[in-house]
Amino acid sequence: MSTSVLHLKAGLRRLPIALVAATLIGLLPATAAVAATIQAPLKTATDGLDPNATVWSTVPQYSIALDTVISTAGVPQILPKAKWKYVLVKAYQDGTDIYFRYQWPDPVPDMDVSDTGLFADGFAMEIPYGLNASIAMGNQFEPVNILFWRADLANPQNIVAGGAGTVQTSPDSDDADMDPATQPPVPLSVHSQSWVNGRWTIVIKRPLSGDISTNGNLVALVPRSIDSTKGNYRITFGQWDGGNHERDGVKLVTGSWQTLYLP
Repeated sequence: MSTSVLHLKAGLRRLPIALVAATLIGLLPATAAVAATIQAPLKTATDGLDPNATVWSTVPQYSIALDTVISTAGVPQILPKAKWKYVLVKAYQDGTDIYFRYQWPDPVPDMDVSDTGLFADGFAMEIPYGLNASIAMGNQFEPVNILFWRADLANPQNIVAGGAGTVQTSPDSDDADMDPATQPPVPLSVHSQSWVNGRWTIVIKRPLSGDISTNGNLVALVPRSIDSTKGNYRITFGQWDGGNHERDGVKLVTGSWQTLYLP
């Protein structure tokens, strides 16, 4: 892990987009939902950014409960089960990259942020670098990595956090506030998105490697078949409905860690 990841307390940049994701997970109570193990099997298909590609019919699907709401005051509250919302999750890896497909119902797609009071739909996935990171954005010594999608952005934001409110964008992030001369020609985390018949479908693709010199601050994901001591990673999710004025810390989240398994 790079020195920049381990010492997030000093010199962290606070950017508008990063601040949205800075409160991805609040200080959460125990959740009533059962955690899932999301398997990402090895496939040869490289067309996974197409949400209708044949490969997606060959991998398991998981229904993950968004069972906790974070209020405008930053207070988490487990919702009654009847009010839980669900995101359908699929994942696979091709030996070089890993693909995540997320689907959830939304009667109206919110993509316009051109005026005060308009907010875009958003989704985020959080993976910790270490074994003991808090679900509440980690801390200085146990940071987390967040890939943050928003419907109006060209690419997902790759963000490193060492505690709530302390975030920095990774060097590979496609961020308008950064010097264009230092930006890579193609962000390493890319996506596709579509809204059809009242449902969002997004696919996020990122490298398995997390080497700082080539892939920014992505968490390295090593399949069990390559290293028998690895393969299991914690992951959690947050979702924003722009039409419901959800933004920044106001959102739905999974109230406990899920497991991402790469066989």
